[in-house]
Amino acid sequence: MAQAGKKAGKQQKPTGRAFGKDLDGIYTVVNFIHKYRIYRLSKFLSYSSVIGFTHFFVKAFFSRSRAMNARARRDLELFSGRTFSPRLLARLVEAIMKNMGLVLFDIMLKAPNYSGKNYRKVVALDGDVYLENALKAGKGAIVTSLHMGQFIHAIGSIALDPRGFNLVVVANMANQKIFENLVTIPAFRTIKIVGRTGYKNIKDDLIRDLKANKVVFLMHDIAGNNNLKVPFIYGDKEFLVAVPQGAIALHRVTGAPILPMLAIPRGRLIESTIKFFDPAPLLQVSEACKNLPQKVFHGRMSIEINKILFPYLIKYLHTWEEIITFGTRTFDIKIRFSKGAGFPRIIDDIAQWVQRQIEGSFEPGRDDEGLLSWISRLVTQLQDIISKAGPNDPGFQLAAKSYIQLGGLGTQAQVEKLLLVIKKLFEKAGLRSGVQILADNLGTVRDFYQRRDCAL
Repeated sequence: MAQAGKKAGKQQKPTGRAFGKDLDGIYTVVNFIHKYRIYRLSKFLSYSSVIGFTHFFVKAFFSRSRAMNARARRDLELFSGRTFSPRLLARLVEAIMKNMGLVLFDIMLKAPNYSGKNYRKVVALDGDVYLENALKAGKGAIVTSLHMGQFIHAIGSIALDPRGFNLVVVANMANQKIFENLVTIPAFRTIKIVGRTGYKNIKDDLIRDLKANKVVFLMHDIAGNNNLKVPFIYGDKEFLVAVPQGAIALHRVTGAPILPMLAIPRGRLIESTIKFFDPAPLLQVSEACKNLPQKVFHGRMSIEINKILFPYLIKYLHTWEEIITFGTRTFDIKIRFSKGAGFPRIIDDIAQWVQRQIEGSFEPGRDDEGLLSWISRLVTQLQDIISKAGPNDPGFQLAAKSYIQLGGLGTQAQVEKLLLVIKKLFEKAGLRSGVQILADNLGTVRDFYQRRDCAL
């Protein structure tokens, strides 16, 4: 979504670069090396040399950013649920930066030299029979993965497999300079790249690819906040995260199975075990929820994919390239209020935010319709109290810009926190009837989180 205040028609820079940092200069270098086949010289470079280049690169770019390092420290602790010693935390942050640099240098120098004959020196396959079996059904296969470890190995393991899989990769076009020449190299020419320009724009092509029994590869760990939000790991870490919905939408239309897959690191990201997961649990959820509303279907499927893949993120957090971007979209969630905002405006803004949050998220057992109706009635009561204050209205207004931090929470905790904030404002304004109504309703929120729609 374009930022507010930009002039209509003005071209925007592509978004979605790693860590939100514009790496166009580095991507141009990668593009140049691929275009003029300079990577061929790297056949004679040891991986220790590549690692040395990586350390220099990290110190020159990522390590200099205090904000990036601070966010990495925060996200490591929030996602893991642990508190690390300062020394260990510093080492983990350093590992994140080095690993990101190593992935970039591997794509730039090493990946173009691989072929079907030598690729198995760096990757081992686990569970690839699931991919073979999926393609035997003739509906294609939807492989969904994460930017964890050497994720380029995950793509390469399919593209360079001697069994001749036809691979379609949905790619972020902000990173086009990295791969546009790579896919012209003979070993990678079988890869079809589809630009990630919105599901509606690419779904017809992807449906045709699946009907042609191809493998469609998509990432599951980076999505804008306009995507459906679900619990990060249901039953464990239940704060809401936005996850892509394209794989699930394609599955529902075509019946092609979704195969979660990861590049699990071995050593210093030099080698990987490519693990394909059994698609049966996802097919069971799909069958159980096939007649339920779209939001419920997508929510249940998203939760199941998360349950399969995201525990590995916790185990290998220091190798997760998108930890900062993902963390920012998960934990930096705020309702903002302008200076001078009064009671009616604050309550309306909060009510509208809650409505958008409920409509754009899914949590098992949550009664969306009942919750939204209850909030609407409560807001009407509070606004009525404010209007009746009349001449006795204390005229409460915010003295400065303010916000309420709501990141890292499920909707029940978010609603309860918002009610407590409103209650404090009513107490400050001396509106006792409003304080009493809010006190009476605080314990009611949990009543809307009871029902179950289908088994997970």
